[in-house]
Amino acid sequence: MTPKLRRQQHGLTLVELMVAMVAALVLMAGAIQVFIANKTTFRTQEGLGRMQESGRYAIERIGRSVRGAGFFGCAGMDAVTPKVLASNPPADLAEFTTGVPVAGLDDVGATNDFDAAEGTDVLTLRGAGDEGVGLTGSLTAIDVDIPIATGYDKFEKGDLVLVTDCQTADLVRMTNDYGSGAVEHSNSSNIDSNLSKPYGADAYVLKPYGYSYFVKDAGRTNTAGKAIRSLYRRDLAGNDAEIVEGVADLQVLYGVDSNADRFADRHMSAAQVNAAGAWGEVVSVRVSLLVDSVESVLQAPANYLFMPSGASPITPADADDRRLRQEFTGLFTLRNRTL
Repeated sequence: MTPKLRRQQHGLTLVELMVAMVAALVLMAGAIQVFIANKTTFRTQEGLGRMQESGRYAIERIGRSVRGAGFFGCAGMDAVTPKVLASNPPADLAEFTTGVPVAGLDDVGATNDFDAAEGTDVLTLRGAGDEGVGLTGSLTAIDVDIPIATGYDKFEKGDLVLVTDCQTADLVRMTNDYGSGAVEHSNSSNIDSNLSKPYGADAYVLKPYGYSYFVKDAGRTNTAGKAIRSLYRRDLAGNDAEIVEGVADLQVLYGVDSNADRFADRHMSAAQVNAAGAWGEVVSVRVSLLVDSVESVLQAPANYLFMPSGASPITPADADDRRLRQEFTGLFTLRNRTL
């Protein structure tokens, strides 16, 4: 082998190796940049999707309760005043006898009965209709069991139930286990076992509800250590259930019908409605929710719009809060006040 051929078979020079390494690093840096960009885009899209899903779900849940508020079987709370026979009824149950299907609190303070976030609103809705079943026959006396379908399992011992025929209504506490084909209302859990009248087969038995929606700290933090707020719902028994996380604020306006034409003439806050004594004139509810992405998905904090500030952008109070935020609004009519 000639010296020339041996020189051609020698390895890379140091300069060539350095050039190759630099080229490889440039390519790797480009690939890393593409990966980071794709990951950032994915996280943003994921946060946006989660936020929209949470917002739509929360608005739908509240809207369903608003639309059904005041329903008492085949009549509204304004038309039928129930007689309360149940012993030790929840404090909020008294509102069922005054025909007030909707109420609220405006910009609650730091200390409140719901432990709601300061400055947020509380919306309370009442009615009867979550569960219901018709009678299987007429009552023979005012103190006998109320006959319903055997195996019906939506009522259970201790539940408050409403029996009504659109003209009369009684609120009793069920004193037997579900599934027996009857609703017993003995003196053991009722101040009187006698109903207002012996109801006919055209009557219904319903479960009354009183739901209060509010926003509070969920007691958790995201991966960046930021506190998470959630939408909660409290029932008549005082039990709080978390509906959906990532709801940072709740603001409510009430449509008041001041001329009895079944259309809202103006929208007022809870404080304004209360001052005017106009809860009996509320025919619609405008709900605004501020929903966030829970996790930090933005590269930097971003301003957002929300109802209380009008058109003025709001800057996050925490300069390191990089959550995505969006307002969700729904205007719902109380069907039992407008039909």
